[in-house]
Amino acid sequence: NLPASSDSSKQGSSEWAKNIIGPSRFIQMAYQSGFNELALARTVLHRNVSEELTHYAEMMIKDYTRANERLMEIAKAKNLAIEPAMVNFKLSEDDKKFEEEYLRISMEDHTSKISIFERALASDDTAIRNFATQQLPVLKKHLAEAMLLSKRKAQK
Repeated sequence: NLPASSDSSKQGSSEWAKNIIGPSRFIQMAYQSGFNELALARTVLHRNVSEELTHYAEMMIKDYTRANERLMEIAKAKNLAIEPAMVNFKLSEDDKKFEEEYLRISMEDHTSKISIFERALASDDTAIRNFATQQLPVLKKHLAEAMLLSKRKAQK
């Protein structure tokens, strides 16, 4: 249910964000997204990939572990259960193609996450708003790094 007004005022955007992504749904979506990123990044560590991609995956593991721990704290404080679903990613067996696929997925996912987290900045829920404020620079850093790695791969 979108608000009746498409007004871009603070009140209108706050109402829109609240209706689209409530605190419970945001926490579940953000946690699941982080869970997926962790699973994908861990697969990188078991592949014969570039050192740059390994460093990127290690950064993802560190950052998403921290973010998901924080989300668990927020969920606990709100008496919400988080139920991550196992995701089966089917990526190429070829290490070179795997790197390209992983970076493409990472760029797509981070672009989507940034949009969701930007909407969460308008949340009436202080914990959600603060979490989104803290995580947005991290997500933007991940996206920029994935784009840089992808560009370097294309130039080789």
